[in-house]
Amino acid sequence: MAREETQETTQETTNAELQLIISPAQWRDVKSFDEAMALVQSVYGNIAKASDVIGDGFELLESDEKKRLVKVPLMFASWTFSDGDHGEFASVRVVTMKNDKFIINDGSTGIYRQLKDYTEQFGATGGLFIQRGLRVSEYTYEAVMPDGAVTRDKAHTYYIDASL
Repeated sequence: MAREETQETTQETTNAELQLIISPAQWRDVKSFDEAMALVQSVYGNIAKASDVIGDGFELLESDEKKRLVKVPLMFASWTFSDGDHGEFASVRVVTMKNDKFIINDGSTGIYRQLKDYTEQFGATGGLFIQRGLRVSEYTYEAVMPDGAVTRDKAHTYYIDASL
């Protein structure tokens, strides 16, 4: 038991020492991101990239980047449905035939609705090969403002291209 206490005390001391390796004075001298990186690297050695050691290797695609998946053979590896600020949406892990891995979030009448219908019909939340990738529908969206003015904006909805 004494040995366990000694190891525990040593571990606590080591943790406390590690926290103080970079002094407050050293941090005060840091004026940029590059200086902070250099200081941390001088103390800890290589700096790990979080997406390489913590993440799962999937890159989040923003809504306007879904066009990268138009006509690209891909697989919807898995998806979940979640409630968001504008209603329910699908979060999809996508792997392309070029070995790219993406996460797309979609709450539209396109991808979300297709996946919702597919899940309700087949009970599956993954394993969907999409030979022709996504397709896009572009249209003009009209909105009536509180003052009665009508605004027109270009919009687009992405769909799973289920054609042969």
